[in-house]
Amino acid sequence: MERFGLFRGIIVVAALPAMLAGCAPRGYAPGSLVSAAARKEISLEPARNQGAFWEVEPGIKLYHFTRGTGTPVLILHGGPGIASNDPWPGLVPLEAKYSFWYYHQRGSGQSTRPIDRFTSNNYPQNVGLLIRTLGIEAQLADIERIRRSLGVQKLTVIGHSFGGFLAALYAGELPDHVERLVLVAPADLVRFPPADGGLYRRVERLLPAESGPAYKAWLGQFFDYGSIFQRNEAALAKLNAAFFPFWQRAEASLKPTRCADEPSDPALVGGWVQPAVFFSMGRKYDYRAPLRRVEAPVLVITGDRDPAGAASVEDYRAFANIRFQTMPGAGHFLQQDTTDFPRIVGDFLGG
Repeated sequence: MERFGLFRGIIVVAALPAMLAGCAPRGYAPGSLVSAAARKEISLEPARNQGAFWEVEPGIKLYHFTRGTGTPVLILHGGPGIASNDPWPGLVPLEAKYSFWYYHQRGSGQSTRPIDRFTSNNYPQNVGLLIRTLGIEAQLADIERIRRSLGVQKLTVIGHSFGGFLAALYAGELPDHVERLVLVAPADLVRFPPADGGLYRRVERLLPAESGPAYKAWLGQFFDYGSIFQRNEAALAKLNAAFFPFWQRAEASLKPTRCADEPSDPALVGGWVQPAVFFSMGRKYDYRAPLRRVEAPVLVITGDRDPAGAASVEDYRAFANIRFQTMPGAGHFLQQDTTDFPRIVGDFLGG
């Protein structure tokens, strides 16, 4: 099941190494996808359905599966790069009315992982390749290609954690193509840097004292961007998955009574996709302005025992037509709930 679909916060590392100073490759900015498509720098042709895969561009295939019948709804998992082969239990009661389309985002799960290792020592060049291949703009382009493949003018999107943030950016980029948004414990990445140090610092504050040294050692490896291009896809995926036990201990300290976490399948964890997304967003940004253009209804669902914290969703208030729903006693993985979650989502989707 998708238990660790959270976006792994970001700590401002001295964040991007000094090697990038003055020559940082272009990252994502709101509107850049539309502009690039208009200049024919990127194609948004419909994804080609090839059985269990969508081919979104030459050499890039996204694994997908669907459950239910009726109006199509696209599901965005979290991470970035924490895919799942299982449908969300909380959506099963709604499968008689909606067809839920799940897919593994590029760079994770059974989808194409286009980069294994780098042979170049040119740091900015490597960063540029990561951004173009696996960054935010590439992920948003895939959503639009999928929408066109599904044949709907306006798409309903449900995203969890990082997937919720990604869904919000897609709506800001292409507001006329969004019917409704459901953001499930969306990642607090609308503005950066965070005043409180971000999710990783929150987790650190919740951990028992005996976990502190191991966690700091993991952080040191995880944010060692100076030597990141000496690693490969498998090494990074293993490092990303090593966060899981720390998250579990942090959440356990809040004593959630439902929607607690269980380990994800390490084989589905992406490696390069995570630093690619980090690099593509840059050191400082504010994405609230494009969210204000979105007229579609937006629902944000949170749990009051989520280590991400209630304040983490405040920036999503930039959406004009938004409502919030809190699930008492719930942790981060609200989609595992089979009572309140389907009722809340079903009521919202039904208008």
